[in-house]
Amino acid sequence: MTHQHSDGTFLHAQAEKIYNDVEARIQEVQTQLSQQNPEGAPVQLSTIEQEKSFEQFLHTY
Repeated sequence: MTHQHSDGTFLHAQAEKIYNDVEARIQEVQTQLSQQNPEGAPVQLSTIEQEKSFEQFLHTY
């Protein structure tokens, strides 16, 4: 799904850029949510939430 070879390299530079942009966005959201968490614990997005972020990001491309 990420258009990667089994060794982790990407098939296309554009696929790598999209992957890196989405990963950065997910990290940004997790950081914001962690800072807002009253317990102070780090927040990790679920797989479904990460997929939603990916889909939303693709709509901006």
